[in-house]
Amino acid sequence: ENRRLTTILLSPLMTCSARIPVYTLIIAAFVPPSWRVLGLNGQGLVMAGMYAFGIAMALFLALLLRWTPLYEAHPSPVTVLPPYRLPRLKELGRYVWVRCWHFISKAGKVIFALSLLLWALASFPRNEAAVAPLRSEITRVSAEYSPEATRRLRELEGRIGALRIEHSLLGRIGLGVEPLFAPIGYDWKLSIAVISSLAAREVFVGTLGSLFALSGETEPSAGLVAALREARTPEGTPRYGLPTAVSLLLFFAVALQCVSTIVIVRRETGSWRWPALQFMVFFAIAYSLAFTGYRLTAYL
Repeated sequence: ENRRLTTILLSPLMTCSARIPVYTLIIAAFVPPSWRVLGLNGQGLVMAGMYAFGIAMALFLALLLRWTPLYEAHPSPVTVLPPYRLPRLKELGRYVWVRCWHFISKAGKVIFALSLLLWALASFPRNEAAVAPLRSEITRVSAEYSPEATRRLRELEGRIGALRIEHSLLGRIGLGVEPLFAPIGYDWKLSIAVISSLAAREVFVGTLGSLFALSGETEPSAGLVAALREARTPEGTPRYGLPTAVSLLLFFAVALQCVSTIVIVRRETGSWRWPALQFMVFFAIAYSLAFTGYRLTAYL
């Protein structure tokens, strides 16, 4: 039982498909395409390194668990496995349906509720006074018929979406927790994106796209990469750089930014105690690694 619990607690460290969009965005924005290591593409090496880092962290934490009550000095003997056979399609279909329905009926309810909560936080309250000037500009530009007017309309719609999030409860939370994330290089926009990624890690990318008013872009991914590179502080210096990129990569490699994973751990362990402890421990480790990576890279 302890070995099973250890596997449940450490399995989120394995790089999943939800992390890939985050890694891809950060690597594309801050790792030069021309960078080569021994003739190999540097961006590809960083991506491969993130997979290796997740595995290494899981092994390291598994070794640390030797000094906890979860360690089994004398594990139970391995059960003899039956011979493997190809399953019948009818039995396979029934098994898949039962497991899918079990997930939807148990975990799906909690995931839907939390996702709905995050949507509500990002959508309300609506500050119409803040977007009124942009609405007036949209009305004026709509009277024009030109490619430039179409581009301008998309830009204005994106800015309205960004303002709505900024003035929403989620935006206020982001501004409130900015001092917490400032030591690891995140401003209020990155803080909001990190919080919203609790719904799913890949939401980080979409939230940043909204905050940078890219909803009308034909190539939002390329636009977001350019926006991150070109973002400036009031003093005119780059807002984000390699230290921020290293911090984000390390944070997302460890932090438990996934509601569905939390719910699954709760379902498998039968208690909220383990996922709560798992979330706090992983957050502390992720924050520590992000802080160390940010500070060390800043001095290079």
